[in-house]
Amino acid sequence: GIRPAVGMRPKDFVPPGRVNLLPPLYDRARAEGSFRVEFPLADGRTLELAFNPIVVDGVVTGVSVFGKDITERKTSERTLKQAEARYRSIFDGALEGIFQTSLDGKLLAGNPALARIMGYDSIDEALSVVTNLANDVWIDPHERERYVQLVEEHGAVQAFECRMRRKDGAIIWISLNTRLVPGADGKAPTLEGFLVDINERKQAEEALQESMESLTEAQTIGGLGSYVLDIGTGKWTSSIVLNFIFGIDESYVHSVEGWAALIHPQDRAAMDAYFADEVLAQGNAFDKEYRIIRQTDQAERWVHGKGRLEFDAQGKPVRMQGIIKDITEHKLSEMQLRESEQSYRSTFEQAAVGIVHSTFDGRYLRCNARFAEIIGYPLEEIPGMTIEQITFPEDLAESERSHRRVASGETDTVTVEKRYLRKDGSVTWVKVTASIQRDAEGRALHQIAVIEDINA
Repeated sequence: GIRPAVGMRPKDFVPPGRVNLLPPLYDRARAEGSFRVEFPLADGRTLELAFNPIVVDGVVTGVSVFGKDITERKTSERTLKQAEARYRSIFDGALEGIFQTSLDGKLLAGNPALARIMGYDSIDEALSVVTNLANDVWIDPHERERYVQLVEEHGAVQAFECRMRRKDGAIIWISLNTRLVPGADGKAPTLEGFLVDINERKQAEEALQESMESLTEAQTIGGLGSYVLDIGTGKWTSSIVLNFIFGIDESYVHSVEGWAALIHPQDRAAMDAYFADEVLAQGNAFDKEYRIIRQTDQAERWVHGKGRLEFDAQGKPVRMQGIIKDITEHKLSEMQLRESEQSYRSTFEQAAVGIVHSTFDGRYLRCNARFAEIIGYPLEEIPGMTIEQITFPEDLAESERSHRRVASGETDTVTVEKRYLRKDGSVTWVKVTASIQRDAEGRALHQIAVIEDINA
């Protein structure tokens, strides 16, 4: 470059293309006083020239020119401007709402996303309207107090979830990330950070929670517990209802051994074999009724378990999901019914009197051995026979009248003495008491009659 020296003129080190600019600059210095101008040099450097009038006895006699290389400073300024431009681009284009507030809640600055989340057309509108976040935005004052307390205690707060009121009055959920920034040169400290609109996520969480509560309620009403078993680890998780059925809580050991301990001792071997041979080995669904010992009171309970295996890419079972229903009451009723049926069958078959069931048109449906003995027919021949076939002809009219009275509902029970014709042609006297057999809803099913041998 050119090194100015005594005797050189400014035009000697000013870029040739700008030499013609010097005379007006001399005139400006004479008329207006000192000023500075920048000249870019051909080699990329920047030269700053300072023009100062020379005054002697109050008269401007000339102009002095001082030159300074300001290339490094200009480079720093350009770098700073570029950084500011990048920051502004990030600030303005961010999806999160970036903000600065005073400690008492006044909104000092923000980006377009902040205005959008708050429901304003621009950040300038938001800054002019929202004078105090504590009063204009926060829904729950307790949330605001907790937020301020956390900032004061820790100097920052992360993922603080709260509700805010938008310009249109709608209430949404937001997540705040804030830090306390100390003030410089005696200025008051401020709060800076960003907020994220999490309303959709919170609504999804609430919907999921409601769905889970509905599922739990449905399981409770239906007495259905659910579980998930990890085949590899043997660990399982259980629903609230299943814990209630088993009489356990979250502290119970949810392992294979823990599950086995719940099964009735007399059913464990059969259940182990069923699970290993039928479910795991063959990949079948689990579908079994078995007994458990409820842990809270050691009561024996019946359950019906159903489960479905899930397999990996190699076809290996990795997980099983299923449900378990407490069927104790049903099972007890079933056993009582079975005992009742067995008792009835024993009474029916071993009774000292004849018992028959017949249709309303007089055809026999079933009978016991004593009735077969009374009329002298083999037991297996009687179903399908009719009352008319074995009734003595002279007693048939009265027998039919009694039968119609019961069949029509005129009377619930009728008793008549009559004669039967036995298979060998002999006649025997009997006493017949007939009534209607009805189901639980009162519907007539068939006639039932008790026959006593009164021949002697």
